[in-house]
Amino acid sequence: MTLQSLHRHRAILAPLVTLITLLLLALLLYLPIQHQRHKYEGAIAQQTPRIERLLGLREAAPVLGERLQQYKQAVDALAFPPEADPNKLTNELPNRLRQLAQQSGLTLSAMRPLPARREGSLDILLVNINMQAELHQLQSFLTGLEQPPRLWVDSMTLQGIVETPGQPQLLIIDINLAALRRVEP
Repeated sequence: MTLQSLHRHRAILAPLVTLITLLLLALLLYLPIQHQRHKYEGAIAQQTPRIERLLGLREAAPVLGERLQQYKQAVDALAFPPEADPNKLTNELPNRLRQLAQQSGLTLSAMRPLPARREGSLDILLVNINMQAELHQLQSFLTGLEQPPRLWVDSMTLQGIVETPGQPQLLIIDINLAALRRVEP
């Protein structure tokens, strides 16, 4: 092709080169946009399971709330509420245990609070009691521990005293009792 022939085809080549240039520019603009769209769709696909789980939780919220209330009511029968002051409980527990021991006919030798400990969302307040009792009195005492909020036997040691003929056997009892207190509401 010579220069003259290029001049003759200039009317065709100029719009064609312009069109090709515009197409290349459009492609250069389209590719980044398409890449961003692809990344966006990937992020949506990655988040979809999480969104579905959250939607499922939102749908299950009334049932979960009801179960949480049932759980709290069950725990309330077993543990003191979080509003209960642990220092006040440490003072009230010996009084409750003395009354229960008197009602059961036990002879208290000693009672002392032990260091409290925390397990999960519960404070465990411990009291050690040394006492003497007959077996039926001990049974009555242990049954009385089930009154809400319940007291739990953490450990217990029994030692029999030599029997006197015609008398019921006496037991020396060393028992650690635990009271539970919820920490979080």
